[in-house]
Amino acid sequence: MFINQKKVNTGLNTPCLLICNMILDMSECDRPVENEIVEWEGKQYLYTWIEGDDLTQFKPYSLVHSICFNGEGHVLIQNENGVWRFQGGGPENNETFQETVTREMTQETGIIPKGIHLFGAFKVRGPLNDQNENDFFQLCTVSVVDRTVIRTPDPEDGTIDEIRFVKPDEANFYVNWGEHGRQMLRAAIKYQK
Repeated sequence: MFINQKKVNTGLNTPCLLICNMILDMSECDRPVENEIVEWEGKQYLYTWIEGDDLTQFKPYSLVHSICFNGEGHVLIQNENGVWRFQGGGPENNETFQETVTREMTQETGIIPKGIHLFGAFKVRGPLNDQNENDFFQLCTVSVVDRTVIRTPDPEDGTIDEIRFVKPDEANFYVNWGEHGRQMLRAAIKYQK
C-alpha cells in the first residue's frame, strides 16, 4: 500500500537526477513516505527511501548521491544546465562509494570532501511493467568540505557549473525535490549533527 504515490516527469536524461529535482519543502514532510512512482523517459520507476549505513543491504548500486556541508552547516548545491541539484554520479572502475563521491565532487565543484558516510539509499524498481524490471539502489552519503582545488571545465561539455552553499531550510528555493528527497535531506542533517 502506498502512503503517498505521485507521478513526476522531470524530462531529465538520467533517473539518478529524478529525486534531486523534485520539490523540497522541509516543513511538509512530517510522515515517512514508503513509495513514490517517478516517470522517466516514458517509463515508471518505484522509489523507496531506506535509511541505514549497512552497505551490504544496498547492492547492487548504480549511483551515489552526496550531501556536503560546510563548517557553517550549509549545504552545497550545483547548477547544472539550469537545474539546481546535489552532487553525485555512477561508480567507475570498481570504485568504492567514497571514491565515487570524491571524484564526482572534485570534478563537478572543485571541492574535496572528507568524512564521507553512507546514511541511506533509494531502492529503485523499474522500469515498472517491463520485461527488464529489476531492483537496484542509489546510495546517499553525507560529507563535509575538506578543501578546494582549482576548478576545470567539465570534460563532457566544457562548462563550469555554478555552485553555492545554502541553509538547509532554504534548499527548496533552489533544488526541486519530491517526498523522498525531503526524507533524504532530513536524514543527512540528522546524520551530520
